[in-house]
Amino acid sequence: MGITPDEFWGKPDDIHTGLTLAEFDALARGYQKRMQDMQELLAWHAANTMSMHAKKGTRITPDKLLGRNKDRATETNLVEQIKARKAEKEKRQDLSRDLNRVRNVDVDALTEDDNSFIASVLARMDDETATVDDDE
Repeated sequence: MGITPDEFWGKPDDIHTGLTLAEFDALARGYQKRMQDMQELLAWHAANTMSMHAKKGTRITPDKLLGRNKDRATETNLVEQIKARKAEKEKRQDLSRDLNRVRNVDVDALTEDDNSFIASVLARMDDETATVDDDE
């Protein structure tokens, strides 16, 4: 980062000359920014040089050289995975809520609606168990 030990720790005879954590953090962030700017400049130069020798229609960009070109299909796939996980979580929460409701049913006063509800919960539990077994 370009600082000497004396600049970092301070002078032995004066405790007020060393760096604080905030000052060190600012120096580190500045160094990191300078290195990032240098990489971008070098990637731009390399992309221009490589583009002269690439096949016609091939586009070489600094972002590709720096590994920043994210495939849109991959991003879409990630969004779909997140949505699927949310839906699965909601489904499990619904099942958990329904199981708690089944546990609290008065067995002596079961109605036809209660019986069909319990049957649907048990079927959903079987589906959930089958899905977990398939994943393993």
